Amino acid sequence: MIFGEALFLLAAFPLLALMIWNPLPSRTLTTLRVILYTLIVLALADLSVRLPDRQGVVVVVADRSSSMTPAQLQEQADAVKLIERRQSGGNRLGVVAFANGNVVEKLPEAGVFEDFKSILDRDQTNLKAAVQSALALIPQDSSGRLLVLSDGNWTGADPSGLFALAAARNIPVDFRRQVRMQQGDLAILEVDAPGEVAVDEYFTVGLHLSAPQKMAVKYTLLRNEQVITSGELELEEGSSRFYFKDRIAGPQVARYRFEIDGGEVPDMRPENNQARFLVRAAGQRPLLLITDSEASGLAGVLRKSGLDVVVRRPQQLTFQVAELASYAGIIIENVMADAIGRSGLQNIAEMVRNGNCGLWMTGGQHSFALGGYFKSPLEEVLPVSMELRREHRKMSLAVAVALDRSGSMAASVGDGKTKMDLANLATVEVLDMLSPLDEIAVFAVDTEPHEVVPLLPVSVVGSLRQKILDIQSMGGGIFVYTGLLEAIKTVSGANSGTRHIILFADAADAEEPGNYQELLFQCTQAGMTVSVIGLGKDTDSDAAFLQDVAARGGGRCFFTDRADELPRLFALDTIVVARNTFVEEPTAVKLTGAIRTLRPAGFGESFSVDGYNLCYLRPGAQLGIVTEDSYQAPILAWWQVGLGRAAAFTGEVDGKYSASFVQWPAAGELLTSVADYIADYRSGGLPDNMLLTQRTEGGVQHIRLLLDPERHSDSFRKLPEVVVMRGDGERPVSSSRLTMQWLDPDTLAVDVPLSGRETTLATVLIENVPPQTLPPVILPYSPEYRPLDKADFKASLESLCRLTGGIERLDLDRIWDDLPSRGRVRSWRSWLLAAAILVLLLEVLERRLGVFGMLHHWWKRSKAAVTPKTPAPRRDPEQSGTEMSAMLKQAHRRHKILAKREAKVPPAKKTPASEPEARKTVPPAAGKENALLDAMKKVKKSGK
Repeated sequence: MIFGEALFLLAAFPLLALMIWNPLPSRTLTTLRVILYTLIVLALADLSVRLPDRQGVVVVVADRSSSMTPAQLQEQADAVKLIERRQSGGNRLGVVAFANGNVVEKLPEAGVFEDFKSILDRDQTNLKAAVQSALALIPQDSSGRLLVLSDGNWTGADPSGLFALAAARNIPVDFRRQVRMQQGDLAILEVDAPGEVAVDEYFTVGLHLSAPQKMAVKYTLLRNEQVITSGELELEEGSSRFYFKDRIAGPQVARYRFEIDGGEVPDMRPENNQARFLVRAAGQRPLLLITDSEASGLAGVLRKSGLDVVVRRPQQLTFQVAELASYAGIIIENVMADAIGRSGLQNIAEMVRNGNCGLWMTGGQHSFALGGYFKSPLEEVLPVSMELRREHRKMSLAVAVALDRSGSMAASVGDGKTKMDLANLATVEVLDMLSPLDEIAVFAVDTEPHEVVPLLPVSVVGSLRQKILDIQSMGGGIFVYTGLLEAIKTVSGANSGTRHIILFADAADAEEPGNYQELLFQCTQAGMTVSVIGLGKDTDSDAAFLQDVAARGGGRCFFTDRADELPRLFALDTIVVARNTFVEEPTAVKLTGAIRTLRPAGFGESFSVDGYNLCYLRPGAQLGIVTEDSYQAPILAWWQVGLGRAAAFTGEVDGKYSASFVQWPAAGELLTSVADYIADYRSGGLPDNMLLTQRTEGGVQHIRLLLDPERHSDSFRKLPEVVVMRGDGERPVSSSRLTMQWLDPDTLAVDVPLSGRETTLATVLIENVPPQTLPPVILPYSPEYRPLDKADFKASLESLCRLTGGIERLDLDRIWDDLPSRGRVRSWRSWLLAAAILVLLLEVLERRLGVFGMLHHWWKRSKAAVTPKTPAPRRDPEQSGTEMSAMLKQAHRRHKILAKREAKVPPAKKTPASEPEARKTVPPAAGKENALLDAMKKVKKSGK
């Protein structure tokens, strides 16, 4: 027995004293009261009993990474269903799927398991996080067991600590090995290459290969997608090592790829036949100039000043992390945002924030807002904003938006939104950009147009914005001609000087072309323009038709397969139509005092520009040059954004509107100073004999900061941090900040798990020390494709499971029978209180009705009625006489005793008044008997 509140047992003593001080009138009531007090005391003390219990929770942990074949994934689902069918009683089943992350597919309290439905990043096997989630599903006081379905290969952090925790909680971890085919696997086991070398220095690359048999393979080694060597290698059965030499000209991050081909020999896992690695050539990195100009004058000016500049067109770049890390700064010269792409813009913005490079954007009609940078990822890091302010509008605008609401628009795009929802938001974005004097009309089009908002001034439509947001997909397709015809009719009656139509359609589902050529000819003759925004790719079935609509309508055509890009494209088209964000007239400008931040000596007198992009200075940005017109707009601005620097020159530096600026004597010095500013983040060396190292092992990047053992004190007051940027070319670039921890008295460390496709670029931040950017890191290939044999499994997952008491689970039916027996503590407090209430009721019944006395009397009578009467034996006359003589003698003795007692009592004095009462006086003995009878009657009455 266990008492949760043992102190309450002391309450038994005052209760016992109370019963002794005030006894109850009957034995039955006393017994009931003792039972009542005992139950109350035990309930207050929280009496609990530990009982054996085998009911519990089984959690299946299923490996859903890339190393698992489709057949093995289906085998996991079948295993879960089999275990669930054998579940009985109060047992519960949970399911956790894991790869790079983990998802609880079924809670123990949930219903029936149907199948694995979650979509995971399959390039890693984060077993540690999966076991942690599985243990969290088992309550602390419950019996439990884990079953890991895996090939035994894990990546990332070591899960040993969690297996030790499972053992401490008496939760065995079973395993069921899903065997991978290893025979016939030609593979690259390891790449041994330096992370950083000197420029033009020869270095050696070691390659560790594995062959299933003696064979000849072809190989190719590429640097920056250019073949530098190829040939044939003779491999022995087992492992072989080969070495290559190379050197890198100029400071950059060289991207290598090594490939092998076994020819006709079957290969069970071709994914590990190519490996990637990066080598950084240390030195002052060049600037990257992104331009569409064949001979950029800006590049010539910067090179003349001694700066190293690499000129590239957007089509020549991948904009991946490793590629951008080769440059100290990026200059975007009058290039459309769509040419760089959203992922490229995101990568550049993240590189700038993390201090890996600087950014400078120059002006022109393909730059800033006109170039599609409004609401793009790059706008957030620039020191100027690009909104179309209503007070600077010079001409009213009438816009009609025809929205595709066909069945394809009901598709989900995540976060609980559909394609239709984002198209509605894009339309509202157009509404918000217009001035109160502008006009707008909105149509939802399927097989016919549905007027959502008639042509009204924006000041009135503002109250109808909810109707726009509530447009729903109604099925069917979109009839383009019908929608265009209705929009053109509506806009033709507008009073605004500029009339424009935006057609939004699915690039793979735009029906009913009709005689659109004649319709659009009449539209342009009336001074109206038509732009098209297609959801999809320019290779879709109806993309060519939509492009022709935009070309004949005198507008622009945009395609995107990302629905979240729609608001930006709608806004871009509105800005282009309004044409108020580029001032096409000569404007005088003046230099501010802040310009000496770039060059203490200044740049002399002011100058003028022939045209510029109308932007607005952001709070916190430095203003170097400003226009002297009514806009007072920034021409040159810069600021610190995150760890990097960004600048904006809104005038054109090379082109139609650059003549006046180029003739200014200090133009070259100004451009060079801006380029120097954005690239002036380069870090110096580490003080106090510190040393930064990094190495990659087991899919983890190990970063270490080594301190001088003979240092007198640490050189920082707070722990250093590491900013880690990740990018794989498919998903948006992400950044995270990790804090280094003490590994020993002289070493600070942080470990970064790596994915198979992503490049990781780490920057170490130490207090009072410039940011230290480490060479970028990439895994040769996904760790999921690493060859794994049975010996590896025996040394890893199986050994960890055995430490917890787990077994190799071949018979899934018996897992419920093997749940550990765990004593479950059950409290009896509620039962004791219920029993106490029952006893109290019985006591009340006994007091009021004498129930137990009546039952006892009834029982005696029933017993007497059942027991047969024995006849009295006949008495002998002589014996009767003897008994009578004895009784007489006893009565005689009693009479003598009473007489003696009466003789001792003095006689009472008689008076005349008391004479009658004296005659009625009862004998003393009789008086005592009457008093005793009266007392008994009182006790009986009080008891009742």
